[in-house]
Amino acid sequence: MTYPEAIVSAGAESLSLLQELGDVLEVGMLALDRELVVRGWNRWLAVASDREPAEVVGRPLFELFSLRGADPFEESVAWELNSYGPVVAVGRPGRSLASLGAAREHLSDATWKEHVAERMEEAGIIAVATGETDGLAWELGQVVSGGHIAKTFFVFPPVAPAELGRRWEHTAASLEHAGQPVGPLPVPPSRIHTVRLETDGRAMVTYASRRDEATYRTAVDHAVDTTVTSLDPA
Repeated sequence: MTYPEAIVSAGAESLSLLQELGDVLEVGMLALDRELVVRGWNRWLAVASDREPAEVVGRPLFELFSLRGADPFEESVAWELNSYGPVVAVGRPGRSLASLGAAREHLSDATWKEHVAERMEEAGIIAVATGETDGLAWELGQVVSGGHIAKTFFVFPPVAPAELGRRWEHTAASLEHAGQPVGPLPVPPSRIHTVRLETDGRAMVTYASRRDEATYRTAVDHAVDTTVTSLDPA
């Protein structure tokens, strides 16, 4: 991917005009705020880079023009969550320390359960990727026993449809074992991006016909908004 032919730094009041101008020019144009976070991304750049504005706006410039970390899925989720507040991605023993759009804590075998429980208590929002591990089952037990289900949503990673089904089955069974009701999903797991559970077990989902960075960022944004609203209806 080549660097844009023009980089424009602008305040919020100029973004609308820049977007209108940028979309009619045959030149790459983007808008940055004072923290060098992308706030505008014109049509020329979208075509040249194969990245739609939804995949780019809100992300730091240095992250776009550097090597991606080992897990672009986790990066896209972390960067979207980072727009709401500081994000900490907890690495259990044996997990990679690959760069994420979040602070990365790598915990030892002796301390990870204690620290995960502490982070859950402190967190405003908890995002959990569905899975099939014993460690995840323990974490879900902590989500339920700690009374955190209302501030938790579950993300379905970009894996094969059959694996998505197995991951959700394990996640749902672990939650039910801990005492949290889990209702049926309204659409197949192969289409789901996020799930949020009401206390009575009703599943509130975001879904799409495809899985890419743009759809994940939109789904996470919606999941966070509805979670925050449920915690503070006023």
